[in-house]
Amino acid sequence: MIQIFKEGRYQSGASDQSDQLEMLIREKDCFGLGSRIIITTRDEHLFVEHGIEKVYKVMPLTQDEALYLFSRKAFRKDDLEEDYLELSQNFINYAGGLPLALKTLGSFLYKRSRDEWKSALDKLKQAPDRKFFQMLKISYDGLEEMQKKIFLDVACFHKFYDKEEVIEILDSCGFVGTRIVIHVLIEKSLLSISNTRLSIHDLIQEMAWEIVRQESFDEPGGRSRLWLHSDIIHVLTNNTGTETIEGIVLRLHEFEAAHWNPEAFTKMCKLRLLKINNLRLSLGPKDLPNSLRILEWSWYPSKCLPPSFQPVELAELRMQHSKIDHLWNGIKYMVKLKSIDLSYSENLTRTPDFTGTQNLERLVFEGCTNLVKIHPSIASLKRLRVLNFKYCKSIKSLPGEVELESLETFDLSGCSKVKKIPEFVGEMKNFSKLSLSFTAVEQMPSSMIPLIPSLKEIDMSGISMRDASSGLVPVKNIELPRSWHSFFSFGLLPRRNPHPVSLVLASLKDLRFLKCLNLND
Repeated sequence: MIQIFKEGRYQSGASDQSDQLEMLIREKDCFGLGSRIIITTRDEHLFVEHGIEKVYKVMPLTQDEALYLFSRKAFRKDDLEEDYLELSQNFINYAGGLPLALKTLGSFLYKRSRDEWKSALDKLKQAPDRKFFQMLKISYDGLEEMQKKIFLDVACFHKFYDKEEVIEILDSCGFVGTRIVIHVLIEKSLLSISNTRLSIHDLIQEMAWEIVRQESFDEPGGRSRLWLHSDIIHVLTNNTGTETIEGIVLRLHEFEAAHWNPEAFTKMCKLRLLKINNLRLSLGPKDLPNSLRILEWSWYPSKCLPPSFQPVELAELRMQHSKIDHLWNGIKYMVKLKSIDLSYSENLTRTPDFTGTQNLERLVFEGCTNLVKIHPSIASLKRLRVLNFKYCKSIKSLPGEVELESLETFDLSGCSKVKKIPEFVGEMKNFSKLSLSFTAVEQMPSSMIPLIPSLKEIDMSGISMRDASSGLVPVKNIELPRSWHSFFSFGLLPRRNPHPVSLVLASLKDLRFLKCLNLND
């Protein structure tokens, strides 16, 4: 909207378009002294694009302002009526400080009974008011198709997520230019940022939900996104899913048991995002869509992934607390797979063959207490950054030699049967964290010595050295680097003559944040 105050006259014209604003700027000499031009827009970038510096961002009404406006419309007076106080507060909270919503709701409720107010509130919980749904949808309708998809994903699945995490998820889902699209949606006031997390006004989120609901009013299985518990259980139980479904996210705060149709995913050939947490099912899926890019399923009920599952686009696989005893047999080629997390899958006995997943960056097997066999192909994952075997107490041996040039974190803490760690081949410039606490490691490999200067954190607590002839490292050759200021534990060194403490204490002087120095036998 462009409003012009010129020589005592007032002109107004709708304009959200860049070309109309460009025309106005070119003709600015036509306006006389004292003219004031007020531009309102849903797109903040228009001001940046045309060099407009004096910008006032309209904020939602404060609580007191919202109370006053609603009261003027609903009761035609300044204060709320006592009998309607709680109901009024519910409507005010629903409006979220938007004047249009407060005025519309207040005017509609004027001189209506308490029962009618309650009925209206229940209706709003099911579907937004038509008037401000259409007003809010104007911004959505002006988006490009990719922007619409990303906006709906954030509104349905990723509210309050860290922005960088959302960008990573959306990139994994195959979207292009996610970062700039998120920025555009923020400029258009459809999204906002709060402490690095993406947020969205409740009414705008409801508008997004309604857009998805209108894709198929009566059958949730015909919608592109499912996030409501009742809709998801309905689709999985009655096998009403279709190729329209792109994402399913079910978050339960408490465990829940359910019986469902094992063939429920068979027709979901476009499903790219599947997250199911804290739902305990009696049967596992017969099939999973090969279109999946992100698969997160805690308490997964089957011993392995379906044999027919060939997810060539899969980027992230997270199945914590699952009943899996092995992921797959043989080689599966998944070149886009970056992360596998099977934490606390206590039935897991062996890792898969990693030959076809050479782009893995993160492997987490923490708490897999029955894991015994580590496939040798793990030794050649050159892009692997995190390798976590924490509390894998059944592991006895690891590959003798590994070439993990991108490795940053290596965690073996709690692997009480591991006596020897691998020799590291090649450069490992980013290696920064090593955890060997409560292992049976008897000697550090010689290849570890050149890596010590890059370490920022090391934990060797709880290691019992019994052989005085072998040490973790030849202490007299080690000068602890100044970068070791963030150590939280420096572990047990073997007793020798002379005692190694006399050789290392000088190097410990710069460890300002050292929390534990254990020099017991």
